[in-house]
Amino acid sequence: FFSMLEQIVIEGIIPEGYGLLPGEQDDDDTAMAEVSQFGRHGTESVIVSLRDAVWEARATLWCQALSALSLFETEGYF
Repeated sequence: FFSMLEQIVIEGIIPEGYGLLPGEQDDDDTAMAEVSQFGRHGTESVIVSLRDAVWEARATLWCQALSALSLFETEGYF
């Protein structure tokens, strides 16, 4: 699994069907944001864009791993 995932990452393959490719995104997806509350009683908040490069890179890696994992027959492994 790990050698396959490494090859997918090196080649920059982005799997289809996970909402990562330009044709799979709509206007609502590009404006995604999460509000995180903090402080003593949750009175302070910060808005975090989920389209930032950090989150996009993590989502891409997660989807690459999930796609690679789905190629294995799970019967007998779990």
